[in-house]
Amino acid sequence: DGEANGGEGPSVPRKRAEVILAENPPAYQVGSRIRVFYNARDWFVGHLTEFDEASGEWEIVYGEGDRDAMRLPDADAVLLPPPELLVQAVEDASADIRRGLKALARRVDTPPGDVAKIDDMKKRVVSLNRTAKE
Repeated sequence: DGEANGGEGPSVPRKRAEVILAENPPAYQVGSRIRVFYNARDWFVGHLTEFDEASGEWEIVYGEGDRDAMRLPDADAVLLPPPELLVQAVEDASADIRRGLKALARRVDTPPGDVAKIDDMKKRVVSLNRTAKE
């Protein structure tokens, strides 16, 4: 599938999110989003705000304003891709699911129970897209 380009000329294929991520993995830099596991039960998302060369620690500021310092990499911390790439990944997966569901629904012998499952999956795809864009 290609993406339309305003109706001008041929459609240009878009790179899938996983390809973009593989070519440009998240890096430890100011502004990078990070998810940190605390108390063996909770994940918190924050941003790297500065690096202290003397201590080798990154300052992390979380959504609620809390601050922490941490040496990275760390087993309890995961760099996150940019939000727009996460949205694209959901859109890519949604398109794949929609194509699969359409192919399944076109089968002449699709039992009624499968049709209901297809409808439920379509609703979940729409919900995931909505959530990813928020």
